[in-house]
Amino acid sequence: MQSLVDLDREVVFEPPEPTDTEFMLGELVDRYNAAREHTIWPWVSYLVSVLAGAYEDFEQRVAIAGDATGSKQDRVRHYILDQAPIEFRRRDIERALPGISNATIRLVLNELRDTGQIRAESSGPAARWRRLT
Repeated sequence: MQSLVDLDREVVFEPPEPTDTEFMLGELVDRYNAAREHTIWPWVSYLVSVLAGAYEDFEQRVAIAGDATGSKQDRVRHYILDQAPIEFRRRDIERALPGISNATIRLVLNELRDTGQIRAESSGPAARWRRLT
């Protein structure tokens, strides 16, 4: 969740338009806090949005793990060819498939590159790869 909070620090917070119920609730809260300087609602809204983002990330990881059949190399191959974005980094694979070694990921990347299914757009530890099929 810390990574989601760190990412969110860079985004300018724009609250969504309130519904009628939220507007009435907001009026009640404003009346209640009229004599006070601070309110907790912006923080609660922010916390709920971070938790929702963390849950979506968790759902994606569970979906990927649920498809885990076969060897670790098969899981990496399946992720790269079926679930990864068109352009990705090795770090994306490591994040999506925890528990799989860098050596296994490198092995599958080299194998897919040799068969012409992906190509390296750059080199080094932060190399970008592009799926061709």
